[in-house]
Amino acid sequence: MNSKKLFLLISMIVIIVAGIFFSLQNTEPMQQDQVGSEQGERPAKEFKEAKLTLFNKDRSYRLELSSKKIVQTAAKNIFKLTPVYIEVFSTKTEQLAYTFTGSRAKYDAQARYLEVFGPVQVEQEFYNIYCNWLGWQLDNEIIRGREEVKIDGPRMVLTGDSFLTDPDFIELKVETNQAQKTRLVWEE
Repeated sequence: MNSKKLFLLISMIVIIVAGIFFSLQNTEPMQQDQVGSEQGERPAKEFKEAKLTLFNKDRSYRLELSSKKIVQTAAKNIFKLTPVYIEVFSTKTEQLAYTFTGSRAKYDAQARYLEVFGPVQVEQEFYNIYCNWLGWQLDNEIIRGREEVKIDGPRMVLTGDSFLTDPDFIELKVETNQAQKTRLVWEE
């Protein structure tokens, strides 16, 4: 190999390495808001001391959700509430039927599914229900609760792993896993 060819080969290698080095050095990392806007997502909206009103499938109950902070992710139709206080009114009588409280909640507007995370307390006329998670599928009229369920009535205490009920809280079913039994204590 003569010296001209060697010089030309070394020059080409230096130019290629320098080109790669400078092209990598000048690219800036993509910012998070640029990624979201490129994917068509809108940024999350945050509301302080806000309320959200929902209805069940047949519009027999109106849920008024209050929270110190509501974050809405518009592209996914998800609302996150921290903490949450929910008043449930009968639309027939406009009377308060029961209330829920929880440390946080999530509402998926597309699926019409409300989740309340605990500790959760349901206050109703005849009894109070305590659990660590509560979910209400608004279209199917099903309310579920799980994790350390306790139902406290005027003369009884019922404990279990989970419960299932309708929005009227008339048909209330308490379940347990195989290792534990449902426990009912009547007070005299």
